[in-house]
Amino acid sequence: MPESRVKQGRGKSAPAEPELSTEAARVASAPAPSSAPTPNAAASADSDSSPNTDSSADTAPDVGPVRRRPVQRRSVERFERMLDACALLLDEVGYDELTTSQVARRAGVPIGTLYQFFDGKAALAQALARRNLDLFLERLHARFAAAPGAVASWGDAAAAVIAEFVAMKREVAGFAAVDFGDTRPGRHFMLDSGRTVENNDLVAQRLTRLGVDDLGLPEAPDVDRALLVAVEAADSVLRLAFRYGPNGDPDLIAEAEALLRGYLAVRLP
Repeated sequence: MPESRVKQGRGKSAPAEPELSTEAARVASAPAPSSAPTPNAAASADSDSSPNTDSSADTAPDVGPVRRRPVQRRSVERFERMLDACALLLDEVGYDELTTSQVARRAGVPIGTLYQFFDGKAALAQALARRNLDLFLERLHARFAAAPGAVASWGDAAAAVIAEFVAMKREVAGFAAVDFGDTRPGRHFMLDSGRTVENNDLVAQRLTRLGVDDLGLPEAPDVDRALLVAVEAADSVLRLAFRYGPNGDPDLIAEAEALLRGYLAVRLP
């Protein structure tokens, strides 16, 4: 389930990658091999001030505390390609072994282009977590739209949330390592760049609005607290389920659903 306040990682914890070091800055600004454009050339080609050959400009995604927000279609495509590469590499090598050079190489961009947007791999993981949450909510909307009237209670909604989370754990690249935040211990402010709202608080808030505004579920006075407790509980049980294997232990997944249905039937009848 969504990232817990102190999320337990699958491997040993590692210190967050520092902001762009002197060496990284040197590499980012150094000329690239003759077969590839230099970072400065890439910056010029990727600049949002350059002419946009596409008549329809894209809306810049909400990408959190990155160095520069992509605006033009070309910039957005490069940005998404780097996140796609990061997600694939997380599945292949894990967070501890991940490097920005690997991501740039897999995405087919100069290292200088990557550093235009991201300070390092921690910033990549944070942007990926925010994208994952947006994708999760989009998939929930599609699931509910495909079965109108199937959700009659907060317990029904919780069951659908668990099913979608499990499906993304199994299907979406990088989601096993970074779902809604860095899986290493203590990274519980990944979604909020202001570091005031913890990951699960923010997830619970988004799920509250989805349930009340989109599904017409009752908004009890303490719905926010009840859903936060539900998110934290499901996070713990589902984390345990996926320690048993990449597809999650089905019995523990069923226990998570039963736990939430029972709790929400009492708290949000």
